[in-house]
Amino acid sequence: MAGWNYPTDNHDFYLVKTNSNGDSLWSHSYGGSNRDDCYSVLETASGGYALAGITMSYGAGSRDIWLLSVDSSGDSLWSRTFGGGDQEYGRCLRQTSDFGFVIGGSTYSFGAGSEDIWLVKTNAEPLPPQPFIRVIPVDSSFVNWPLDTFAWTRSLDPNGDEITYLFHLESNMPGYESFDVSTPDTILMFDRATLSGTLDEVFTFHWTVHAAANGDTVEASNAEGIYFYDTPEPPGPFNRILPEDSTTLTGSFIDFAWTTSIDPNGDEVTYLLSIHAPTYPIPDPYELTTTDTTITVPIAWDGGNLDEIHNFYWTVYATSNFDTVEAANGQGLFFVETPGPPGEFWRLLPLDCNLETDPMVEFAWSPSVDPNGDEVIYLLHVQSPTYPFPDPADYSTMDTSITIEIPWPVEPLDDVHEFYWTVHAAANFDTVEASNGEGVFYMDIPGCADVSSVLPTEYSLSAYPNPFNPSTTISFSLVKTQDIELSIFNLNGRLLRTVVSGEYAGGVHVVALDASDLPTGTLFVILSGESVSLTRKVFVLR
Repeated sequence: MAGWNYPTDNHDFYLVKTNSNGDSLWSHSYGGSNRDDCYSVLETASGGYALAGITMSYGAGSRDIWLLSVDSSGDSLWSRTFGGGDQEYGRCLRQTSDFGFVIGGSTYSFGAGSEDIWLVKTNAEPLPPQPFIRVIPVDSSFVNWPLDTFAWTRSLDPNGDEITYLFHLESNMPGYESFDVSTPDTILMFDRATLSGTLDEVFTFHWTVHAAANGDTVEASNAEGIYFYDTPEPPGPFNRILPEDSTTLTGSFIDFAWTTSIDPNGDEVTYLLSIHAPTYPIPDPYELTTTDTTITVPIAWDGGNLDEIHNFYWTVYATSNFDTVEAANGQGLFFVETPGPPGEFWRLLPLDCNLETDPMVEFAWSPSVDPNGDEVIYLLHVQSPTYPFPDPADYSTMDTSITIEIPWPVEPLDDVHEFYWTVHAAANFDTVEASNGEGVFYMDIPGCADVSSVLPTEYSLSAYPNPFNPSTTISFSLVKTQDIELSIFNLNGRLLRTVVSGEYAGGVHVVALDASDLPTGTLFVILSGESVSLTRKVFVLR
Protein backbone atom coordinates (compact mmCIF):
# COMPACT_ATOMS: atom_id res chain seq x y z
CA MET A 1 0.00 0.00 0.00
CA ALA A 2 1.21 3.51 -0.78
CA GLY A 3 0.12 7.06 -0.05
CA TRP A 4 1.51 9.70 2.26
CA ASN A 5 1.94 10.33 5.95
CA TYR A 6 2.79 13.27 8.20
CA PRO A 7 6.14 12.61 9.95
CA THR A 8 6.59 16.42 10.21
CA ASP A 9 4.44 19.36 9.17
CA ASN A 10 4.62 18.21 5.51
CA HIS A 11 3.66 15.04 3.61
CA ASP A 12 6.10 12.24 2.73
CA PHE A 13 5.66 9.23 0.39
CA TYR A 14 4.54 6.33 2.57
CA LEU A 15 4.91 2.63 1.61
CA VAL A 16 3.54 -0.24 3.76
CA LYS A 17 4.31 -3.93 3.11
CA THR A 18 1.83 -6.48 4.56
CA ASN A 19 1.42 -10.25 4.54
CA SER A 20 -1.53 -12.03 3.00
CA ASN A 21 -3.58 -11.35 6.13
CA GLY A 22 -2.95 -7.62 5.94
CA ASP A 23 -0.54 -7.56 8.88
CA SER A 24 2.19 -4.93 8.50
CA LEU A 25 5.67 -6.29 7.81
CA TRP A 26 7.46 -3.00 7.34
CA SER A 27 6.84 0.60 6.36
CA HIS A 28 8.98 3.42 4.99
CA SER A 29 8.66 7.18 4.51
CA TYR A 30 10.40 8.98 1.65
CA GLY A 31 10.73 12.68 0.97
CA GLY A 32 12.42 15.98 1.69
CA SER A 33 11.66 19.03 3.75
CA ASN A 34 8.53 19.99 1.75
CA ARG A 35 5.35 18.21 0.63
CA ASP A 36 5.64 14.88 -1.27
CA ASP A 37 2.42 12.87 -2.14
CA CYS A 38 2.33 9.34 -3.59
CA TYR A 39 -0.62 8.45 -5.91
CA SER A 40 0.48 5.14 -7.47
CA VAL A 41 2.60 2.08 -6.63
CA LEU A 42 3.49 -1.19 -8.38
CA GLU A 43 5.79 -4.16 -7.95
CA THR A 44 8.62 -4.09 -10.49
CA ALA A 45 9.99 -6.97 -12.55
CA SER A 46 13.15 -6.88 -10.42
CA GLY A 47 11.15 -7.67 -7.25
CA GLY A 48 11.19 -4.16 -5.82
CA TYR A 49 8.58 -1.42 -5.93
CA ALA A 50 8.09 1.79 -7.90
CA LEU A 51 6.10 4.77 -6.57
CA ALA A 52 4.85 7.81 -8.47
CA GLY A 53 3.30 11.08 -7.33
CA ILE A 54 4.22 14.68 -6.85
CA THR A 55 7.14 16.36 -5.06
CA MET A 56 7.67 19.89 -3.76
CA SER A 57 11.06 18.96 -2.26
CA TYR A 58 12.91 18.14 -5.48
CA GLY A 59 12.75 19.04 -9.16
CA ALA A 60 12.54 22.20 -11.24
CA GLY A 61 9.06 23.56 -10.56
CA SER A 62 6.79 24.21 -7.61
CA ARG A 63 5.42 20.64 -8.11
CA ASP A 64 7.05 17.91 -10.24
CA ILE A 65 6.28 14.26 -10.96
CA TRP A 66 8.43 12.08 -8.73
CA LEU A 67 9.31 8.50 -9.70
CA LEU A 68 10.91 6.54 -6.85
CA SER A 69 12.37 3.01 -7.02
CA VAL A 70 12.96 0.93 -3.86
CA ASP A 71 14.16 -2.63 -3.31
CA SER A 72 12.14 -5.50 -1.87
CA SER A 73 12.82 -4.26 1.65
CA GLY A 74 11.67 -0.75 0.88
CA ASP A 75 15.16 0.79 0.82
CA SER A 76 15.53 3.57 -1.72
CA LEU A 77 17.43 2.73 -4.92
CA TRP A 78 16.98 5.75 -7.16
CA SER A 79 14.55 8.49 -8.05
CA ARG A 80 13.82 10.86 -10.91
CA THR A 81 11.78 14.03 -11.27
CA PHE A 82 9.92 15.24 -14.38
CA GLY A 83 8.53 18.69 -15.00
CA GLY A 84 9.02 22.29 -16.03
CA GLY A 85 8.83 25.60 -14.26
CA ASP A 86 5.18 25.22 -13.18
CA GLN A 87 3.20 22.27 -11.72
CA GLU A 88 3.03 18.62 -12.83
CA TYR A 89 1.09 15.72 -11.25
CA GLY A 90 1.78 11.97 -11.61
CA ARG A 91 -1.44 9.98 -11.03
CA CYS A 92 -0.90 6.52 -12.57
CA LEU A 93 2.17 4.30 -13.00
CA ARG A 94 2.79 1.18 -15.18
CA GLN A 95 5.90 -0.81 -16.04
CA THR A 96 6.36 -1.49 -19.76
CA SER A 97 7.64 -4.61 -21.51
CA ASP A 98 11.10 -3.05 -21.96
CA PHE A 99 11.25 -2.67 -18.17
CA GLY A 100 10.82 1.06 -18.38
CA PHE A 101 7.90 2.98 -16.91
CA VAL A 102 5.01 5.03 -18.20
CA ILE A 103 3.43 7.69 -15.97
CA GLY A 104 0.08 9.30 -16.63
CA GLY A 105 -0.80 12.68 -15.15
CA SER A 106 -1.21 16.35 -15.94
CA THR A 107 1.00 19.36 -16.68
CA TYR A 108 0.75 23.11 -16.30
CA SER A 109 4.21 23.67 -17.83
CA PHE A 110 3.63 22.08 -21.27
CA GLY A 111 0.72 21.70 -23.71
CA ALA A 112 -1.89 24.10 -25.03
CA GLY A 113 -4.18 24.65 -22.03
CA SER A 114 -3.78 25.64 -18.42
CA GLU A 115 -3.75 21.93 -17.47
CA ASP A 116 -3.11 19.20 -20.07
CA ILE A 117 -2.83 15.43 -19.96
CA TRP A 118 0.82 14.44 -19.76
CA LEU A 119 2.22 10.97 -20.51
CA VAL A 120 5.83 10.33 -19.55
CA LYS A 121 7.74 7.24 -20.83
CA THR A 122 11.08 6.27 -19.29
CA ASN A 123 13.70 3.81 -20.43
CA ALA A 124 14.68 0.77 -18.40
CA GLU A 125 15.42 1.41 -14.76
CA PRO A 126 18.40 3.84 -14.71
CA LEU A 127 21.49 3.05 -12.70
CA PRO A 128 21.65 5.25 -9.61
CA PRO A 129 24.82 6.97 -8.38
CA GLN A 130 27.32 4.55 -6.93
CA PRO A 131 27.26 3.79 -3.19
CA PHE A 132 29.12 6.07 -0.81
CA ILE A 133 29.34 6.42 2.97
CA ARG A 134 29.31 9.12 5.61
CA VAL A 135 32.71 9.66 7.28
CA ILE A 136 32.71 12.70 9.64
CA PRO A 137 31.50 13.18 12.31
CA VAL A 138 31.84 9.64 13.64
CA ASP A 139 28.49 8.21 14.72
CA SER A 140 27.62 8.70 18.40
CA SER A 141 30.65 10.92 18.94
CA PHE A 142 30.70 14.05 21.13
CA VAL A 143 31.95 17.38 19.81
CA ASN A 144 32.51 20.62 21.72
CA TRP A 145 33.89 22.97 19.07
CA PRO A 146 31.76 25.59 17.31
CA LEU A 147 32.84 24.70 13.74
CA ASP A 148 30.94 21.66 12.41
CA THR A 149 32.66 19.64 9.70
CA PHE A 150 30.83 16.96 7.70
CA ALA A 151 32.49 14.67 5.16
CA TRP A 152 31.59 11.66 3.03
CA THR A 153 33.21 9.58 0.33
CA ARG A 154 32.67 10.48 -3.32
CA SER A 155 29.87 8.88 -5.35
CA LEU A 156 30.20 8.47 -9.13
CA ASP A 157 27.24 8.46 -11.52
CA PRO A 158 27.34 5.48 -13.98
CA ASN A 159 25.49 7.62 -16.52
CA GLY A 160 28.19 10.30 -16.40
CA ASP A 161 25.94 12.94 -14.81
CA GLU A 162 27.21 15.47 -12.29
CA ILE A 163 26.65 14.51 -8.65
CA THR A 164 25.01 16.89 -6.19
CA TYR A 165 24.95 15.97 -2.51
CA LEU A 166 21.78 16.77 -0.55
CA PHE A 167 22.64 17.32 3.11
CA HIS A 168 20.02 17.37 5.85
CA LEU A 169 20.54 18.07 9.56
CA GLU A 170 18.07 18.01 12.44
CA SER A 171 18.63 18.77 16.12
CA ASN A 172 16.93 19.68 19.37
CA MET A 173 19.34 22.61 19.68
CA PRO A 174 17.60 25.99 19.22
CA GLY A 175 18.24 27.28 15.73
CA TYR A 176 19.01 23.83 14.30
CA GLU A 177 15.53 22.27 14.10
CA SER A 178 15.99 21.65 10.33
CA PHE A 179 18.91 22.55 8.11
CA ASP A 180 19.29 21.65 4.40
CA VAL A 181 22.21 22.32 2.05
CA SER A 182 23.04 21.10 -1.47
CA THR A 183 26.67 21.01 -2.53
CA PRO A 184 28.90 19.41 -5.20
CA ASP A 185 31.64 18.89 -2.57
CA THR A 186 32.23 16.00 -0.22
CA ILE A 187 33.09 18.30 2.70
CA LEU A 188 30.73 20.78 4.35
CA MET A 189 31.61 23.18 7.17
CA PHE A 190 29.58 25.82 8.97
CA ASP A 191 29.91 27.82 12.16
CA ARG A 192 27.56 26.85 14.94
CA ALA A 193 28.73 29.75 17.16
CA THR A 194 26.22 32.12 15.62
CA LEU A 195 23.32 29.98 16.84
CA SER A 196 22.38 30.21 20.48
CA GLY A 197 22.15 27.31 22.87
CA THR A 198 22.13 26.70 26.60
CA LEU A 199 25.61 26.32 28.09
CA ASP A 200 26.72 23.08 29.71
CA GLU A 201 24.07 21.00 27.91
CA VAL A 202 24.15 18.08 25.46
CA PHE A 203 22.22 18.36 22.17
CA THR A 204 21.52 15.55 19.68
CA PHE A 205 22.15 16.00 15.94
CA HIS A 206 20.81 13.68 13.20
CA TRP A 207 22.09 14.01 9.66
CA THR A 208 21.75 12.34 6.27
CA VAL A 209 23.32 12.91 2.88
CA HIS A 210 22.04 11.77 -0.55
CA ALA A 211 23.89 11.68 -3.86
CA ALA A 212 21.68 13.01 -6.69
CA ALA A 213 22.36 12.94 -10.43
CA ASN A 214 19.82 13.87 -13.11
CA GLY A 215 16.84 12.76 -11.06
CA ASP A 216 18.50 9.68 -9.52
CA THR A 217 19.00 9.84 -5.77
CA VAL A 218 20.73 7.40 -3.43
CA GLU A 219 21.31 7.74 0.30
CA ALA A 220 24.70 7.10 1.93
CA SER A 221 25.10 3.37 2.56
CA ASN A 222 25.42 3.88 6.31
CA ALA A 223 22.10 5.83 6.30
CA GLU A 224 21.40 8.35 9.03
CA GLY A 225 24.18 9.56 11.31
CA ILE A 226 23.96 10.81 14.86
CA TYR A 227 26.35 12.83 17.00
CA PHE A 228 26.16 14.95 20.12
CA TYR A 229 27.22 18.52 20.82
CA ASP A 230 28.42 18.97 24.39
CA THR A 231 28.20 22.73 24.87
CA PRO A 232 31.25 23.83 26.84
CA GLU A 233 31.12 25.06 30.38
CA PRO A 234 32.08 28.71 30.84
CA PRO A 235 35.40 29.79 32.38
CA GLY A 236 35.61 29.44 36.14
CA PRO A 237 34.83 32.27 38.58
CA PHE A 238 37.40 34.96 39.31
CA ASN A 239 37.56 38.38 41.00
CA ARG A 240 38.82 41.87 40.37
CA ILE A 241 41.77 42.89 42.59
CA LEU A 242 43.28 46.19 41.44
CA PRO A 243 42.52 49.06 41.55
CA GLU A 244 40.79 48.63 44.88
CA ASP A 245 37.26 49.96 44.97
CA SER A 246 36.80 53.65 45.88
CA THR A 247 40.53 54.43 45.87
CA THR A 248 41.84 57.68 44.39
CA LEU A 249 44.76 57.41 41.94
CA THR A 250 47.04 60.16 40.66
CA GLY A 251 49.52 58.30 38.45
CA SER A 252 49.53 58.40 34.66
CA PHE A 253 49.66 54.58 34.48
CA ILE A 254 47.01 52.49 36.20
CA ASP A 255 47.64 48.85 37.15
CA PHE A 256 44.68 46.49 36.75
CA ALA A 257 44.75 42.96 38.18
CA TRP A 258 42.39 40.05 38.79
CA THR A 259 42.56 36.45 39.92
CA THR A 260 42.94 33.61 37.41
CA SER A 261 39.91 32.07 35.71
CA ILE A 262 40.32 28.37 34.87
CA ASP A 263 38.51 26.97 31.82
CA PRO A 264 37.09 23.52 32.69
CA ASN A 265 37.58 22.41 29.07
CA GLY A 266 41.30 23.24 29.14
CA ASP A 267 40.96 26.10 26.64
CA GLU A 268 43.01 29.28 26.88
CA VAL A 269 41.27 32.12 28.70
CA THR A 270 41.33 35.67 27.30
CA TYR A 271 40.40 38.61 29.51
CA LEU A 272 38.52 41.65 28.26
CA LEU A 273 39.03 44.79 30.34
CA SER A 274 36.34 47.43 29.92
CA ILE A 275 36.75 50.94 31.39
CA HIS A 276 34.03 53.58 31.43
CA ALA A 277 34.72 57.18 32.49
CA PRO A 278 31.66 59.41 31.95
CA THR A 279 33.50 62.70 32.49
CA TYR A 280 36.97 61.90 31.20
CA PRO A 281 37.93 62.09 27.50
CA ILE A 282 38.93 58.50 26.77
CA PRO A 283 37.20 56.15 24.31
CA ASP A 284 33.95 55.03 25.93
CA PRO A 285 34.13 52.22 26.68
CA TYR A 286 37.92 51.86 26.66
CA GLU A 287 38.51 48.13 26.03
CA LEU A 288 41.69 46.03 26.07
CA THR A 289 42.28 42.28 25.78
CA THR A 290 45.04 40.18 27.32
CA THR A 291 45.80 36.60 28.31
CA ASP A 292 47.53 37.81 31.50
CA THR A 293 45.88 38.59 34.83
CA THR A 294 47.51 42.03 34.98
CA ILE A 295 47.70 44.95 32.58
CA THR A 296 49.01 48.50 32.91
CA VAL A 297 46.91 51.13 31.15
CA PRO A 298 48.22 54.63 30.34
CA ILE A 299 45.73 57.39 31.06
CA ALA A 300 46.73 60.45 29.04
CA TRP A 301 45.73 63.62 30.83
CA ASP A 302 43.70 66.15 28.88
CA GLY A 303 44.82 69.76 29.27
CA GLY A 304 41.25 70.98 29.74
CA ASN A 305 40.55 68.70 32.71
CA LEU A 306 43.45 69.35 35.08
CA ASP A 307 43.15 69.31 38.87
CA GLU A 308 39.84 67.47 38.81
CA ILE A 309 38.58 64.12 40.13
CA HIS A 310 36.89 61.72 37.71
CA ASN A 311 34.91 58.51 38.29
CA PHE A 312 36.25 55.43 36.50
CA TYR A 313 34.03 52.31 36.31
CA TRP A 314 35.60 49.07 35.22
CA THR A 315 34.92 45.39 34.86
CA VAL A 316 36.74 42.42 33.39
CA TYR A 317 35.41 39.40 31.52
CA ALA A 318 36.96 35.96 31.02
CA THR A 319 36.33 34.42 27.58
CA SER A 320 37.11 30.97 26.19
CA ASN A 321 35.58 29.00 23.34
CA PHE A 322 32.82 31.61 22.89
CA ASP A 323 31.79 31.49 26.57
CA THR A 324 32.12 34.68 28.61
CA VAL A 325 31.76 35.34 32.34
CA GLU A 326 32.15 38.58 34.27
CA ALA A 327 34.30 38.88 37.38
CA ALA A 328 32.32 37.59 40.35
CA ASN A 329 32.58 40.92 42.19
CA GLY A 330 31.06 42.73 39.22
CA GLN A 331 31.83 46.32 38.37
CA GLY A 332 34.50 48.29 40.21
CA LEU A 333 34.79 52.02 40.85
CA PHE A 334 37.92 54.09 41.43
CA PHE A 335 38.74 57.78 41.15
CA VAL A 336 41.43 59.51 39.13
CA GLU A 337 42.70 62.92 40.19
CA THR A 338 44.15 64.56 37.11
CA PRO A 339 47.39 66.36 37.98
CA GLY A 340 48.26 69.99 37.58
CA PRO A 341 51.06 70.89 35.16
CA PRO A 342 54.69 71.49 36.20
CA GLY A 343 55.33 74.91 37.74
CA GLU A 344 56.60 78.02 35.97
CA PHE A 345 60.27 78.28 35.00
CA TRP A 346 62.45 80.51 32.79
CA ARG A 347 65.19 80.17 30.22
CA LEU A 348 68.53 81.50 31.52
CA LEU A 349 71.37 80.65 29.08
CA PRO A 350 72.30 81.50 26.39
CA LEU A 351 71.22 85.08 26.94
CA ASP A 352 68.85 86.34 24.29
CA CYS A 353 70.64 87.89 21.29
CA ASN A 354 74.02 86.88 22.73
CA LEU A 355 76.87 86.13 20.29
CA GLU A 356 78.45 82.74 20.97
CA THR A 357 81.91 81.86 19.66
CA ASP A 358 82.50 78.48 21.36
CA PRO A 359 80.98 75.40 19.64
CA MET A 360 80.21 73.98 23.10
CA VAL A 361 77.04 75.93 23.97
CA GLU A 362 75.58 75.74 27.47
CA PHE A 363 71.80 75.87 27.81
CA ALA A 364 70.32 76.50 31.27
CA TRP A 365 66.96 77.26 32.87
CA SER A 366 65.44 77.64 36.30
CA PRO A 367 63.90 74.51 37.90
CA SER A 368 60.24 73.64 37.44
CA VAL A 369 58.47 71.97 40.37
CA ASP A 370 55.67 69.49 39.73
CA PRO A 371 52.79 70.04 42.20
CA ASN A 372 52.10 66.30 42.27
CA GLY A 373 55.68 65.45 43.23
CA ASP A 374 56.41 63.73 39.92
CA GLU A 375 59.83 63.81 38.29
CA VAL A 376 60.26 66.64 35.77
CA ILE A 377 61.94 66.03 32.40
CA TYR A 378 63.14 69.00 30.34
CA LEU A 379 62.77 68.90 26.56
CA LEU A 380 65.21 71.15 24.70
CA HIS A 381 64.62 72.11 21.08
CA VAL A 382 67.26 73.95 18.97
CA GLN A 383 67.07 74.95 15.32
CA SER A 384 68.71 77.33 12.87
CA PRO A 385 67.18 78.54 9.59
CA THR A 386 70.63 79.13 7.98
CA TYR A 387 73.23 76.86 9.56
CA PRO A 388 73.68 73.18 8.50
CA PHE A 389 73.13 71.97 12.03
CA PRO A 390 70.75 68.99 12.51
CA ASP A 391 67.49 70.86 12.16
CA PRO A 392 65.66 70.49 14.40
CA ALA A 393 67.83 69.06 17.20
CA ASP A 394 66.04 67.75 20.29
CA TYR A 395 67.38 66.69 23.66
CA SER A 396 65.88 65.55 26.96
CA THR A 397 67.38 65.77 30.43
CA MET A 398 66.36 65.82 34.09
CA ASP A 399 68.96 68.50 34.84
CA THR A 400 68.45 72.26 34.53
CA SER A 401 71.38 72.63 32.16
CA ILE A 402 72.92 70.83 29.24
CA THR A 403 75.94 71.56 27.05
CA ILE A 404 75.55 70.87 23.34
CA GLU A 405 78.27 70.83 20.71
CA ILE A 406 77.34 72.69 17.55
CA PRO A 407 79.98 71.32 15.14
CA TRP A 408 81.79 73.73 12.91
CA PRO A 409 81.80 72.94 9.17
CA VAL A 410 84.82 71.59 7.25
CA GLU A 411 84.46 74.27 4.62
CA PRO A 412 84.94 77.79 5.96
CA LEU A 413 81.80 79.90 6.37
CA ASP A 414 83.08 82.92 8.31
CA ASP A 415 79.57 84.12 9.01
CA VAL A 416 77.11 84.80 11.86
CA HIS A 417 74.04 82.51 12.11
CA GLU A 418 70.82 82.70 14.13
CA PHE A 419 69.81 79.88 16.47
CA TYR A 420 66.34 79.60 18.07
CA TRP A 421 65.63 77.45 21.11
CA THR A 422 62.83 76.49 23.47
CA VAL A 423 62.64 74.32 26.56
CA HIS A 424 59.58 72.53 27.97
CA ALA A 425 59.06 70.94 31.37
CA ALA A 426 57.18 67.59 31.20
CA ALA A 427 55.78 65.58 34.10
CA ASN A 428 53.12 62.89 34.08
CA PHE A 429 52.06 63.71 30.50
CA ASP A 430 51.68 67.44 31.30
CA THR A 431 54.00 69.81 29.40
CA VAL A 432 54.60 73.54 29.84
CA GLU A 433 56.96 75.85 27.97
CA ALA A 434 59.40 78.17 29.72
CA SER A 435 57.55 81.33 30.69
CA ASN A 436 59.82 83.56 28.60
CA GLY A 437 59.05 81.51 25.47
CA GLU A 438 61.47 81.11 22.59
CA GLY A 439 65.06 82.34 22.84
CA VAL A 440 67.50 83.41 20.13
CA PHE A 441 71.28 83.58 20.07
CA TYR A 442 73.93 83.99 17.40
CA MET A 443 77.06 82.04 16.55
CA ASP A 444 80.09 83.49 14.90
CA ILE A 445 81.26 80.57 12.75
CA PRO A 446 85.03 80.71 12.13
CA GLY A 447 86.57 80.73 8.68
CA CYS A 448 88.00 77.20 8.88
CA ALA A 449 87.86 74.15 11.09
CA ASP A 450 89.35 70.75 11.66
CA VAL A 451 87.56 67.76 10.11
CA SER A 452 87.55 66.15 13.54
CA SER A 453 85.48 69.01 14.95
CA VAL A 454 82.56 68.06 12.69
CA LEU A 455 82.11 64.70 14.41
CA PRO A 456 80.36 64.41 17.78
CA THR A 457 82.61 63.62 20.71
CA GLU A 458 80.13 61.24 22.34
CA TYR A 459 77.22 58.98 21.43
CA SER A 460 73.69 60.25 22.08
CA LEU A 461 70.07 59.16 21.56
CA SER A 462 66.95 61.28 22.09
CA ALA A 463 63.32 61.64 20.99
CA TYR A 464 61.23 64.78 20.69
CA PRO A 465 58.42 65.25 21.45
CA ASN A 466 58.17 62.67 24.21
CA PRO A 467 55.42 61.72 25.16
CA PHE A 468 53.95 61.89 21.66
CA ASN A 469 50.94 60.98 19.50
CA PRO A 470 51.31 59.64 16.90
CA SER A 471 54.81 60.64 15.71
CA THR A 472 58.13 61.80 17.09
CA THR A 473 61.64 62.52 15.82
CA ILE A 474 64.53 60.33 16.96
CA SER A 475 68.01 61.89 16.90
CA PHE A 476 71.23 59.95 17.42
CA SER A 477 74.92 60.87 17.26
CA LEU A 478 77.72 58.54 16.17
CA VAL A 479 81.38 59.20 16.99
CA LYS A 480 82.50 57.14 13.98
CA THR A 481 81.14 55.29 10.95
CA GLN A 482 79.76 51.84 11.82
CA ASP A 483 76.90 49.36 11.33
CA ILE A 484 74.02 50.23 13.65
CA GLU A 485 70.43 49.16 14.31
CA LEU A 486 67.72 51.40 15.74
CA SER A 487 64.80 49.33 17.11
CA ILE A 488 61.56 49.65 19.14
CA PHE A 489 60.79 47.15 21.96
CA ASN A 490 57.84 46.77 24.35
CA LEU A 491 58.08 46.34 28.13
CA ASN A 492 58.35 42.55 27.73
CA GLY A 493 61.41 42.89 25.51
CA ARG A 494 59.60 41.90 22.32
CA LEU A 495 60.85 43.56 19.14
CA LEU A 496 58.07 45.68 17.60
CA ARG A 497 59.91 47.38 14.75
CA THR A 498 63.40 47.94 13.33
CA VAL A 499 63.44 51.63 12.40
CA VAL A 500 66.81 51.76 10.59
CA SER A 501 69.58 49.25 10.04
CA GLY A 502 72.89 49.42 8.17
CA GLU A 503 76.11 51.43 7.95
CA TYR A 504 75.83 55.04 9.10
CA ALA A 505 78.58 57.66 8.96
CA GLY A 506 79.83 59.40 12.04
CA GLY A 507 77.74 62.49 12.79
CA VAL A 508 74.22 63.41 13.87
CA HIS A 509 71.27 61.57 12.28
CA VAL A 510 67.55 62.27 12.49
CA VAL A 511 64.79 59.69 11.86
CA ALA A 512 61.00 60.21 11.91
CA LEU A 513 58.97 57.59 13.82
CA ASP A 514 55.26 57.07 13.09
CA ALA A 515 53.75 55.10 16.00
CA SER A 516 50.21 54.78 14.59
CA ASP A 517 50.48 50.97 14.59
CA LEU A 518 52.44 50.69 17.86
CA PRO A 519 50.77 49.96 21.22
CA THR A 520 49.90 52.69 23.67
CA GLY A 521 52.16 53.16 26.70
CA THR A 522 55.84 52.81 27.49
CA LEU A 523 58.22 51.60 24.77
CA PHE A 524 62.02 51.41 24.54
CA VAL A 525 64.13 52.86 21.72
CA ILE A 526 67.45 50.97 21.51
CA LEU A 527 70.47 52.06 19.44
CA SER A 528 73.04 49.29 19.09
CA GLY A 529 76.23 49.08 17.07
CA GLU A 530 79.89 48.12 17.08
CA SER A 531 80.78 50.58 19.83
CA VAL A 532 77.44 51.93 21.00
CA SER A 533 74.47 50.66 23.01
CA LEU A 534 71.96 53.27 24.18
CA THR A 535 68.37 52.95 25.42
CA ARG A 536 65.71 55.64 25.78
CA LYS A 537 62.20 55.33 27.16
CA VAL A 538 59.38 56.85 25.09
CA PHE A 539 55.65 57.18 25.79
CA VAL A 540 52.98 56.69 23.12
CA LEU A 541 49.68 58.47 23.79
CA ARG A 542 46.26 57.91 22.22
